[in-house]
Amino acid sequence: MKYEKKMMPVIFALILLSSIMLQLSGCGKSSATTSSSTTSKTSTSSRLSGNVLVTSADRNVSINVPAGWNTSDLGLFPGAAIGVSDEANNEYLIITEKSKADVKANSTINDYLNLAKSVFGLAVTKGVWGQPSNITIGGCKGLAIQLTGFRRSDGTDTTYFVNLLESKNYFYNISGYTLTASADANKSTLEKIINSFKEKD
Repeated sequence: MKYEKKMMPVIFALILLSSIMLQLSGCGKSSATTSSSTTSKTSTSSRLSGNVLVTSADRNVSINVPAGWNTSDLGLFPGAAIGVSDEANNEYLIITEKSKADVKANSTINDYLNLAKSVFGLAVTKGVWGQPSNITIGGCKGLAIQLTGFRRSDGTDTTYFVNLLESKNYFYNISGYTLTASADANKSTLEKIINSFKEKD
């Protein structure tokens, strides 16, 4: 059975819209402040030893996914910098990015985490959040947290691996998700993709 994806665009759209009120500070990278929140397609992908390098259309971020994945899954969220999936295994991942020039000052990564929780609460019932942990991925610091709950749209039991990162000029939401029944089997693949995240120098 194919995993229904219709609610994820709503979740990520709400996170993006709400994040205008936030500013994060973090790792030093490029000083460019061009926002790509309206980016709707992945520009490039190239095969590297069994993996595919997927780069956002603005060339700001990239990840590696296994060969055979859909590297331009625009149905996940049309405004995502990157959307990738393996529908056969019910594995999905989205990266959203927001320029700090477009967000409110004096907010923290914890403020953004609280906002993300409230937004996910609109789409997930009986949500159970794990404990956040500090992470550094691709030179960017942030928080990782897991959510398990039932989607309001269809009652599907879903597990989300939510990763909020901050850089000098952007903040990112890298979220992989899958059916909870498949979470143990799919976690390693999703985390490997998440940990391959890189922001351009």
